[in-house]
Amino acid sequence: MEPPKPTGTRLAARYRLHRRVVEIRDAQFALRPFLDSRAAADAADAALVAGLAPDERDVVIEAAMIVSALGARRNGVASASSPDADVGLPEPGNDLKSEAERLLRVSRAVRRSPIVRRAARDPGRPRRETAG
Repeated sequence: MEPPKPTGTRLAARYRLHRRVVEIRDAQFALRPFLDSRAAADAADAALVAGLAPDERDVVIEAAMIVSALGARRNGVASASSPDADVGLPEPGNDLKSEAERLLRVSRAVRRSPIVRRAARDPGRPRRETAG
């Protein structure tokens, strides 16, 4: 049973933000079987080459993992390579404002980052290994 919604404008806005953050985190949790560490590794490598700052690199990695997992889920393909503990999606923060700001940055990376597009290409499909 959900608590009653606040009636004040400021409290109502904060409540809606809190609910949205929780719903996004629930969706990310549901994508866990489809997370692929290869998308994270590809994004991390590209972010390093691009010279992204560590916080921006983390945002791009998270966005690539989400896009890849969504594609794998859409294709009905659970990940054969589960993410390492240090490459998985970050744990939610304790501060609603900073968590919401981080999720906004991830959303922008999903829409705009060429690194995310490259790292999450052909989501849910096996990639050809290259001899190196």
